[in-house]
Amino acid sequence: MIFNVDYMSFILSTLKRIVMQRKGLGLLLAAAAAYGYYKYSKMTPEQKNGLRDKGKNFVDKNLGGLGNLFGKKSSTPPVNGY
Repeated sequence: MIFNVDYMSFILSTLKRIVMQRKGLGLLLAAAAAYGYYKYSKMTPEQKNGLRDKGKNFVDKNLGGLGNLFGKKSSTPPVNGY
């Protein structure tokens, strides 16, 4: 699945608007991030590696087309010759 830049910027701006309009949602997101950090810090190195691999596989399968937007190098040279 490939997303274009305009669609992604629309999604991000919509999410930002929702978070800014609902003050409690921002606090909920901050609490979820803190809890996730706490749980990650308590994992063993084997569990951390397993979680990283699982996350990489998820991104590759579901969001593989976004890699080009975030600076993954492609094998083709630039078109303009520079």
